[in-house]
Amino acid sequence: MTKRSARAGEEERRIALYGGVFDPVHNAHLSVARAALEEAALDGVVFIPAACSPHKKGGPLAADEERLAMLYAATAGEPAFRVDACELERGGVSFSVDTAARFRAEFPGARLFWIIGADQWERLPDWHRIGELSALVEFLVVARPGYRLEPSSWPGLRHSRVAAPLLPDSSSGVRERVAAGRAVTGLVDPAVEAFISANNLYK
Repeated sequence: MTKRSARAGEEERRIALYGGVFDPVHNAHLSVARAALEEAALDGVVFIPAACSPHKKGGPLAADEERLAMLYAATAGEPAFRVDACELERGGVSFSVDTAARFRAEFPGARLFWIIGADQWERLPDWHRIGELSALVEFLVVARPGYRLEPSSWPGLRHSRVAAPLLPDSSSGVRERVAAGRAVTGLVDPAVEAFISANNLYK
């Protein structure tokens, strides 16, 4: 997946799965992925857009193919980043345990991680089939403004913290700025900003 993978040969690969709605993907998403890549010595980060997130009310505003296109645009030129549409192809509610099982089958010898924010870390015991999921992946927990990284009440969780920059950016904030006719320069990748403008998204 990366230069490290090529050097590692038969050594255990370290792959982080990064799920989300990505409506749209923004610079804080990318900063988190870069921080996880460095701090956890990963071989790669896989961005996985959800078809229907069990953690959010309502569906995405952008179409599946538009969210995918923005992810591809934002991650272009980043050899350690990959975009995977497995949840969109599977359809229905996107449960992390199903996605983790799919990647375990694809990479049977890999060490799998799952990137989550501190907001979801607090809710992790309520995730669908969390026992199965925690047996498949280790969690990389990223600080979020307004949330404390308390120990989880679920036994046996493997996790570590990622000291990514505490950026206030959010997809909803980007959408609100676009809807108000304000620029999102600096909040999203320039290619994503151009795509939003060209396709008249979030107006």
